Amino acid sequence: MNNFILSSYSTPIILFLLGGVSAYCQQPTREAQRHWLDASISQRTTADITLGNVIPSSGSISTQVFTASYTVPAGRPSLSWVQLDLASVAANPPDAFCFIHYDVVGQGLWFYSDSGFFIGPVAVGQATGEFYNSICAVNTKAASVSMNNGTLTLSVPIVFKQQVPLNVYTRAMNVNSTDTGWELKGSYQLQPVTIPPPTVSPSNPAGATVSFQLNQADIQGFEGIPYKWSQLLIGTSPTDDSHPFCFFHYDRTGNALWAYSAAAGFFLGPVTPGTSSTALDTTACSINTLNTTVQSTTGSVTVPVARNSAMSVDNQQYKLYRRSLTAIGVDTGWVEGGAWPDPYSQITTTPSELQSCIDDPIKRVCKFGSIGSSGVYWFSNAPGYRNGYYGEGMYYPPITISRSDVSIISVDGNRQNFFSDGTVDGIIKVNFSAPGGRGVKLDGLRFHNPSPLYPSGKVLLKIEQANIGAWPSDPFSYNGPYAVEVSHCDFYYGQGGSQAPSAGIQVAVTHNSTRADDLYIHDNDFEFSTVGFYTGLDPYSYPNDQGVGCDVSFSETANPYHNSVLSYQPRNIRIEHNIFHNAGQGALTVNAARWIAVRWNEFSNDYLVHNSGLDEGGAVFADQCADKLEFSNNNLYGPGAGYDQNARMTGLELYGKNILVSNNTIRSFYLEGIGAQNVKNVTIENNHIYGNNTSGYPAGGIKIKHAMAEPSSPSDTVNRSRLTSNIALIGNDVGNESTQYQKYSLTLYRNASLPMAELITIGVNNFAYGTGVPSFPYGEACYDSSWQWGSGNPVNVTVSNGYSIPWVVCQ
Repeated sequence: MNNFILSSYSTPIILFLLGGVSAYCQQPTREAQRHWLDASISQRTTADITLGNVIPSSGSISTQVFTASYTVPAGRPSLSWVQLDLASVAANPPDAFCFIHYDVVGQGLWFYSDSGFFIGPVAVGQATGEFYNSICAVNTKAASVSMNNGTLTLSVPIVFKQQVPLNVYTRAMNVNSTDTGWELKGSYQLQPVTIPPPTVSPSNPAGATVSFQLNQADIQGFEGIPYKWSQLLIGTSPTDDSHPFCFFHYDRTGNALWAYSAAAGFFLGPVTPGTSSTALDTTACSINTLNTTVQSTTGSVTVPVARNSAMSVDNQQYKLYRRSLTAIGVDTGWVEGGAWPDPYSQITTTPSELQSCIDDPIKRVCKFGSIGSSGVYWFSNAPGYRNGYYGEGMYYPPITISRSDVSIISVDGNRQNFFSDGTVDGIIKVNFSAPGGRGVKLDGLRFHNPSPLYPSGKVLLKIEQANIGAWPSDPFSYNGPYAVEVSHCDFYYGQGGSQAPSAGIQVAVTHNSTRADDLYIHDNDFEFSTVGFYTGLDPYSYPNDQGVGCDVSFSETANPYHNSVLSYQPRNIRIEHNIFHNAGQGALTVNAARWIAVRWNEFSNDYLVHNSGLDEGGAVFADQCADKLEFSNNNLYGPGAGYDQNARMTGLELYGKNILVSNNTIRSFYLEGIGAQNVKNVTIENNHIYGNNTSGYPAGGIKIKHAMAEPSSPSDTVNRSRLTSNIALIGNDVGNESTQYQKYSLTLYRNASLPMAELITIGVNNFAYGTGVPSFPYGEACYDSSWQWGSGNPVNVTVSNGYSIPWVVCQ
C-alpha cells in the first residue's frame, strides 16, 4: 500500500489506495477526523458488520491492552478497515482523543497525530516510536490482529499521558463501502503512566574532569524504542542563570551534541559524538566530543566534562540535573540527579590549612572557619605554640596571598576572628602581579588588633601589589574584574590601642615597579581604626610623584598624572557602602592615588587625631597627589560638641585635583565641613553641610584655602603649595540648620606670600546666616584680609548673575 499526502493550499488531505481497488481520503478537520469522505459511499448500519465489545469496557487505567472485535457473517463482504477511538464524544470530538485505524486490506496500522493527519502505516508487531500524541502512545510491537470464523480481533496496548475521562468507540467498513458508523463501547478514567526518571552517573563525582553516563530507562511496552533527546545541566538550579552553568543536549535522532553558551545566548553545535572538536567549549565547562560515546541499543551517552574554575568564584553548590524527551514524547522535566563538589574549593579550619589552600594553584575558593560557629585565631611575628599576649595557645604567622584567581570566604557566613598581637604588619598580605588574571576576593572575615603592647599601630590587611592589567580608560564606570575585592569584612582596633597612624586596610606599593590597581572595597565595617582605609604610600618616597611633582612632572594633556603609566601609585579604587565608625583623622585617607570613587559610605563619630603630622586633618583626607576623586552620596557625622581638641577635625579635607564632591551630608565636626586647600579643578555641588564648627572656630561650612601646606612629618620639606584654581560651588545647602555653631557658611583664606587663587565660581547656593560666637561678627561668607577685594566680590571670585553674597572680613 502506498501513502500519499495531498495538499490544497494549507489544508492537507491524506489519500489511501487500498490494493488498487478503491480510494478514500481523510481531511483533518475535527468532524472529518472520524468520517471517511467518498462521493460513492453512503454511511449505513446493516447486519453486514457486527461491532463486538471492547475489553475492558471501564476502569481507571494508565496502561492497558484494548481488545476490540469486528464480525462479518459468512457470505458477506469482507472488512476493508476497522477503527478504535478513545474520545469524549465521537460525533463532535474535543481536543483529547486517541484514534487508531487498521487497514485490513493493506495490513497496516495508522495513528492520528496532534499534527492533524494520520501517521503510518506500520505493520502489526513492528516497533515504532512515532505513534503518540498528547493523550496516548501505542505499542505497535505488542499489537496483534487475528481472524477467526469471520471475526477480526484487534488488540492494541496503549499507555496514557494525561488524567482525563474518555469514552471508547469502534467503527468498521467493508469492501463494499458499508460503514457501521461509531458505536460507544465503554468509558474510562485515564491516568498518566509513570515515567522512569533520567539518571546520571556518577551522582557525586570528584575531580575537575568527569565522564558522566546519561541514561533514560525504557517505558514498559516500549523497550528498545529510542528516546528523542537527553540533556545534562550542571548549575545551582534549572531556573538560575545568574551563576555560571553547563548545559549539554544530545539529539539522539540526529546523533548530535550541543552545548548552551550563556555568553552567546544560544546553543553551540552540532558536533557528532566521536569527533574531535572544541566548538562546544564554554566559559563554565568543556566537553570532550572525541571521547563521547553512545550505546547503540540503550542510547546511554557517556560524555567527559571538564569543569572550569569560573564555577568556583561565587560559593555556590552546583548540582546535576537531567532531562529527557522519552520514546512516547513525554518531557520528564528537570530531575535532580546529584551534586558535583567543587574541585576548585576547599574548606579549611586553621590558618595553616588556609595558607596551604591559597598556595595550591588548583584551588580557586578557600572557605575558612568552622561551620556554624565563629572561631578566634591569633597571629604574631613570633609564631608557634606559646604563652603570648592572648594567653597560651597557637600563634600563626601572617597569611600571604601571592597569586591571582583565589577567593577567601567565610565558610557559612559566620565571620571568623583574626586577632593580631600587634607585631604583624598585615594579618593578611596581598602581593601578586598576574595580568589577565581574575584577581583576589576576601569576604566575611573579621580582623582585630586590640593589643596595646605595640604602639606603632600595625595594619590589618595590607595590599602591597595587586595587578591584573585591567587599566580601564574610564574607571568611574568600570564594573570589573578587580584585582582585589574586599567585602563584608570587619576591621576593628586598627590603631593597636594607640593613636599611631595605622589602617584597617592599607594599599601601598613598595617600589617603583609594582602596581596596586583596580580595587573594590564594599560593604565592610571599620570600627575603632585610626585609619580605616589608607591608599598610597606617602608621595615623598617617589621622585616622580613627590609633592607638586604630580603636577609639574606630568603634562595635564599629553600625559596626565591620573592615567600615566610612569607613576606606580594606585589607580582605580572603588570604596562603596562601607561604615567608618569611631575612627579618627583620615578615617579614609587618599594619598598619591588616581581615580578613587568614594560613594554611599557612612562616616560616624570619627574623632581621634593621630600623630601622623601637624595638619589637623579630616575624617576623609585627600592629599596633594590625589587625582580624579569622586566623593558622592556619603554621610559624614562628626562627634558633635563636648569633645576636646583631640577631635579637632574637618569633615572632608581636600588637597589634590580633579575632584567632584556631590550629594553628601556633612555635619557636627569640630572645624569646617569641607576644607579645600591648594586644590585644582574641584566641583562642590548639592551637598548638605550644617552644624559644624562645634569649637567656635570661625569657619564652619566650606573653607577654600590657598596657603603653604603644613608638613606631613617633621622631616617633610616638600612644597605642596599648588595654586588653588578652578573651583565651582553649586547648589549646596550650608549652615541653614545651625543656630549655634556654624559661623561662616563660606570662608576664603590666602597666605599673603602666595599668589591669588584663581577661577572660583559660585553658583546659586543656600548660604544661611549663623549666629556665631557672640564675640565675633557673623555673615553668610567671609574672606581673609589678605585676600584682595575686587568689584563686588573678592578677587577672582565670580558669582552667578542674580545671586549676591553679603561678604565680610573673617574675624
